[in-house]
Amino acid sequence: MVILAERGTHAARVADSRSGHSAGIDARMQVATFIHGNRLEVLADRLVDDEMSRVDADPLRRQVIVVGHPALGRWLQERIAAQLGVAANIDFPQPSSFAWDILRAILGDLPRESAFSREALTWRIHALLPALAGDARFATVRHYLGDGRDARKRFELATQLARTFDEYMVARPDWIRAWSSGASVVRDEHEPWQAAL
Repeated sequence: MVILAERGTHAARVADSRSGHSAGIDARMQVATFIHGNRLEVLADRLVDDEMSRVDADPLRRQVIVVGHPALGRWLQERIAAQLGVAANIDFPQPSSFAWDILRAILGDLPRESAFSREALTWRIHALLPALAGDARFATVRHYLGDGRDARKRFELATQLARTFDEYMVARPDWIRAWSSGASVVRDEHEPWQAAL
């Protein structure tokens, strides 16, 4: 298993000692190597040189590369394919789904999908929006949704909010912690309803 997690100017690559097991995440990771850099292209090339192109690598063994955004995973897969001729049996999970898979591998009795995945969060927010529209803090949301009859518009807003909160969990975890404790962080017109949500 290989993990390339690019955040800001750092990336991490983690390898484990699995022997032929190609499904799921193995919780027995033993080696962690951190690669520092400020150019994603250099980090991707190093990933290919160090891990993906090893002669002893099992082509049937699943590789896992953690990425901050799905588009980054698609770009990285194209880059690997351009350098190696093929890029197959590689998963590109985001940090939250990767962490959930690790927890599932360790604990074993968790549901397949986290209640905080983007998809689950989208539907939870979608269900909450009508009730929250009456709250004074949600005036901006109420104005956007209008009379609330357009379910498609509500779903699109829920999808965007789920994406935003998922990105907050990675890029702004201090905001989430502050909001959970009732503190204010950025003090703008949208913070009160986001913190309440």
